[in-house]
Amino acid sequence: MSFLSSRDLKVTIRAPVYPTETPERVKECLSEVFPEAEWKTHDEEVIGITNSLEYLKETLEDLRIRDAARGQMTKGMEENRCVFTLYKQSTCTGRPSFFVGDQPLGAVEVTIEHPLIEKVIEELTYTGE
Repeated sequence: MSFLSSRDLKVTIRAPVYPTETPERVKECLSEVFPEAEWKTHDEEVIGITNSLEYLKETLEDLRIRDAARGQMTKGMEENRCVFTLYKQSTCTGRPSFFVGDQPLGAVEVTIEHPLIEKVIEELTYTGE
């Protein structure tokens, strides 16, 4: 059973839209990493919702950043969810990088909710070791 694509899984992606950007372009950029998400614009923010992390798993594997991902996700875990941030600019290139400081284009906040959040993180960042 995969925890990365189930109806018990809820992933929310939030990113600011600055005056120099269009919501459509921000949605298009974020779809590079979250292609399954359904997007909407609310005030000056783009919000995506999905119940699949399959593509993110592949991306973390390809970039060989599963250990870093596990650390960031575990650090932001509480109860049945975890919250972490990605650099908006790197996410828009399809190469997500975990947010650790200031970034002119801001951060993408990702919230993953699942009753077995530890299992989701384990499967998402599994290295086979």
